[in-house]
Amino acid sequence: MVKHKIFEGASEKAHNFYKGWNQRMPDHLSMDVLLCCMFVHHGKDAEDRLRRFEQCRKDLTQDEALWVMSLLMLEKVINLASESDEAKTFYEQIKDVGKETKH
Repeated sequence: MVKHKIFEGASEKAHNFYKGWNQRMPDHLSMDVLLCCMFVHHGKDAEDRLRRFEQCRKDLTQDEALWVMSLLMLEKVINLASESDEAKTFYEQIKDVGKETKH
């Protein structure tokens, strides 16, 4: 997988950072998940991103693969949700609350 290429020949300090990261972070922010997200995200087009996902998916658990796809879709979901009437109303309420606290 991607992490093997990144950490190949790396120092013991880098390996310890990797292990420590996974112990401190929640599952959806594990180094494997984040590295796969970065690898897929930087594909040149949709076909390349799919190929990249399939390549790193081989080394992920089913849950990790789900986290990767979820994180990659997060920006799209946020954009769709922010266009809803409920979100617009919520943003207006937040804006009004911020004005009240500044006075």
